[in-house]
Amino acid sequence: MKSKFLLLLFVATMHNSNGYAQKIKLNILVMPDSSIIMLNNNVVGVTPLQENVTLNFEEYLKYKLTIKHNGYYDTSFWIDVDNYSKFDKNYGNKLEFNLKRKYKIIPKGEQKLPIAFEKMVIDFTNGQKIGEITRYNNKKPFYWEESGINNATVEFNNIAERELSNGGYQVVKQSKLFAEEESLNPKLLIGGNLKSLNYTSNYNNGFMAINSSSLEIEWQVFNRVKNKVVFNYFTKGTFTKVDGNADFVIKESFREALINLMLSDTFSTVILGQEATKKLDESFNQNTIYISKQTTTFKTRADMLSNSIKSCVTVKSDGGHGSGFIISADGYIITNHHVIDGSKEVSILFENGFNIPAEIVYSNADFDLALLKLKGKGFTPIPIGNSQKAPLGIDVFAIGTPKMEEFGQTITKGILSAKRTFEGRSFIQTDASVHPGNSGGPLLNEKGEVIGINTYKFKGSEGLNLSIPIDVAIEKLGIIIK
Repeated sequence: MKSKFLLLLFVATMHNSNGYAQKIKLNILVMPDSSIIMLNNNVVGVTPLQENVTLNFEEYLKYKLTIKHNGYYDTSFWIDVDNYSKFDKNYGNKLEFNLKRKYKIIPKGEQKLPIAFEKMVIDFTNGQKIGEITRYNNKKPFYWEESGINNATVEFNNIAERELSNGGYQVVKQSKLFAEEESLNPKLLIGGNLKSLNYTSNYNNGFMAINSSSLEIEWQVFNRVKNKVVFNYFTKGTFTKVDGNADFVIKESFREALINLMLSDTFSTVILGQEATKKLDESFNQNTIYISKQTTTFKTRADMLSNSIKSCVTVKSDGGHGSGFIISADGYIITNHHVIDGSKEVSILFENGFNIPAEIVYSNADFDLALLKLKGKGFTPIPIGNSQKAPLGIDVFAIGTPKMEEFGQTITKGILSAKRTFEGRSFIQTDASVHPGNSGGPLLNEKGEVIGINTYKFKGSEGLNLSIPIDVAIEKLGIIIK
C-alpha cells in the first residue's frame, strides 16, 4: 500500500551570537500515521506533528530528516541552508514522498504449499466497550456496534488474502463456486483470534479528531494433512489517522498486525520451510501398487471411445460427484482428491447402472490426487500413456460426468493446447470442454491412452482447462506399471 507524506516548511531567519540559524515550523502528516520523525537521528516527535525547530547551520551543514514506521521502508532527505529558497519557489513549501510498504517477498516458484486465510474469530458483542471518545476533556465510552464494521470477518478476510498475495504467497482465495474451479486445495489454513481491541478518538487537538486503533491477534496455522495446529504467534497492530473513522482505522490496524506476522521469520519458515514440506511428504502413499501394462489397439476412433467408456466411472461422495477411471483389473481407480475430500463413504457408478462401494486407499491433497479400490476382479482397465511424449496439437478426448450423474461418460473433444507450470505444478492445457463433475476423469490421446486427469476449469474462460499429467499421478500415487 502506497502512502503519502506531506511536509510543510515555514521558515523564519534568525541571527544570534553563535552564528547563522533557521527556525522552522514542521507541520508533518504521514499516512500511515503514528510515524516517528527524526532530525540527524534525534527523535523530534510522532505524527501528527507540529513543532518549532531551530537549526544551527554553523554546527551542522545539513540536517537529515527521517520518517520511520514499522512495516514500511524508512524515508529520508537532506535539509541544507541553500535549498530553502528552491523549496519555496518550486514547491510552495510542499514536498511529497511515498512510504513504501515493507514485505517479506517470497521468490517466485519457491513456495510449494498453497495456503488459504480461513477466518477471524471475533468474540465482541453489541454493548461491549472497546474504547472511548474525548471531546475537549469530556469522555464517553465507545462500543463495538459503533465501530461500523458490520461484517468484520469478511473485511478482514479480504485484507488478508490481498496482503498475503502481495507478499508472494500462493493463496487459494475463497471466491470459487465449484471445487472444480481450483486445481489445488489449500494445505495450510491461516486463522486469527482477535484477543484485544482499543479505539480512541480525541478532538482536543483543533477541530479534527485524531483516531487511533490498537489490537492484538493470536495467529494459528492449521496443517490439513496432519489435522492439527502447527504454529501459534501473537502480533500487535496500531494505526492512527487524523479525521478518520473507526471502521477505517480498525481495519488498518488489522493490516498492520497481519504484516507484522508476515515479517516474522518463524511464520515464513512454517509456510515455506523444509520441515513443513517434509511433514506433508510423509503423507505420500507408502504402499507400492503394481498394475499391468495395457496394449490395446483399435481399428477406428469410435471403437476406441466405446471401449474407453467402459473404464470411466462416476465417483459419488458425501459432497456430490466427480469422475474417475479404472487402471487395473482388480479395481484400482484414479480420481481427484477434491472429489472425495472429507467423505466417509464413496461409491462408484458404472455406465451400465451398477453402483459399487469403494475404499479410499490414499488421498494426496498436495497434488489433488486420490486412489480408490473396488472389491473383486474382472474390471476393464484403461491404457496408461506418456504425458511427457504427447506432442502439442494432437486431438484429445475428455470423458466424465459433467453437471449431473445422468450425464455420465460424456465425451468431449479438443486439442492439447500447451504444457504449463501453474501455481508451482505441471499441467496439460486443453480446450476440450469440461464442467463441474468432470474432475478426476481421464484425458485421452488418439490411441485411447490416458495422458492426463481433468482437474481445473477457469471460470468464465471456455476452452481453457488444465489436467494433471498422468506421469505425475503415477509417481505420486506410488503406482508401478509392470
